Order: sequence, then structure tokens, then C-alpha cells
Amino acid sequence: MFDWVSLVIVLTLCLVLAVLSYRFNLLTASGSLSAFVLGAVIGGMGSIGWLLILVFFTLFGFAVTRYRIKEKTALGLQEGRKGERT
Repeated sequence: MFDWVSLVIVLTLCLVLAVLSYRFNLLTASGSLSAFVLGAVIGGMGSIGWLLILVFFTLFGFAVTRYRIKEKTALGLQEGRKGERT
């Protein structure tokens, strides 16, 4: 059975996270749009649990990329200005 409430929650969460990630320069506009679409598909066809796993994985990736960024920069190990892939 299709649950409209879960779909609305998933789409709202995806929209909020996409806007925030763009606003705080974590993703570009196309990256935020892609994240919204991917999150909506995974959350809509799967469940909110799968969406939360994806969100935690992404947040962990952002945190690890920016962790000790000054040392990575000094050693020439990072890419881009803030650790983003180029």
C-alpha cells in the first residue's frame, strides 16, 4: 500500500537538505538538484530508513573531507579549495 504521508516527509526532507547544501556551499546547484532527485527516488521507492542511511553517509563524507583540511592542503593531498573533487 502506498503511503502519501511518508512520501511527503521524504520529499520535504530532500528539498530542505538540497536547499541547505546549496546555501552553505556544500554542493553546486546541479549537485543539489541531483541530490534531491536521488534522495526522492531512494526515499520514495524504498523507505525513510534508506534515505536516512544515504543522508548520514553524505554528511560523514563532507565531515571527513573537511577534517584537518589545513594539514591536507599543506601536504598537497586535497583537491579544490575546500577539499571538493575537481
